[in-house]
Amino acid sequence: MHKRIALVTAACLISAAALIASPAGAKPSSTNGQIAYDRTNFATGDQSVYTANPDGSHEQQLVANTCCPTWSHRGNKLAIPDLTDDGRIGTATVNADGSGYNPLPIDDPTLNVGCGGAWSPNDAQLACQGWDESNPARNGIYTLSSADGSNLTRLTTNPLGGYDEPGAYSPDSKRIVFLRTDPNDNGVGLFVIKTNGTDLHQITPPGTRIQGGNDGDWSPQGNNIVFSRHVTADVRGSLWVIHADGSGLHEINVQGLACGGSVFAPNGFGCHEPHWSPDGTKIIFAGNSPTTGVNIYTVNADGAGLFQVTHDGADDDPSWGTHPPVG
Repeated sequence: MHKRIALVTAACLISAAALIASPAGAKPSSTNGQIAYDRTNFATGDQSVYTANPDGSHEQQLVANTCCPTWSHRGNKLAIPDLTDDGRIGTATVNADGSGYNPLPIDDPTLNVGCGGAWSPNDAQLACQGWDESNPARNGIYTLSSADGSNLTRLTTNPLGGYDEPGAYSPDSKRIVFLRTDPNDNGVGLFVIKTNGTDLHQITPPGTRIQGGNDGDWSPQGNNIVFSRHVTADVRGSLWVIHADGSGLHEINVQGLACGGSVFAPNGFGCHEPHWSPDGTKIIFAGNSPTTGVNIYTVNADGAGLFQVTHDGADDDPSWGTHPPVG
């Protein structure tokens, strides 16, 4: 997350471009609704957030000059990075139709708080990556109110001097899965911690290679966590599932894509940033190679039923929500 949202600083401005006309409210649901992702303009380096139906139709730009959208469970809002007036990275929420852009204030003068992934199951809280450029000892996960940024509370401390990147709350709201990195932004492993700050434990085997941004996503059913890893240093990412207690590690064989391809091959394919669909039957992820660029795909949880959502080679950071599809 830290590497991703640092790109927002270079954009210099966060602007809410309300370009969608659709209902802002939605009841809690496990229905597979709209998806969100970011797109890079390679000519300028700027990123913008888009929404679309799961089949790629009715694609619309939602917010310009930002990245890394994440749907709330209700499907009525998204969380996105926000550039504060003094140049730090914060978080904003925005309605599903692009209205109601709401920067969350940070009740701390030097802390960056990027909430790019983890809404609590009742959508009342966000778990965020926090870091202080002047004091790495403050790096860790922080939680806050998704309504107004209040109740800023530290949850973790990274003893390595790297970052803790929150992935998702468990469906019962009692635990959070996250990626811990070292000072060089190398992923050390996925960890789980209770939301009261106790029972911290690593769930991936030592030496598991995990790229930043692949922070783990908890299945709606409660026990499976999906993530991307590089099995060896010379291959790209592939999709894996592990239980919350560290057992059951296995690869998802994405039928139709050779995830985990060679980093030296022009057509070597990688799969990363996986997230569950709201009903837990499918996975959305980004797939990339030097020849294809980065596009958004969906697949059944068992690896069958592959579908390519976008085709322009510039899309990343997908999220699947419950907001009803357009049309």
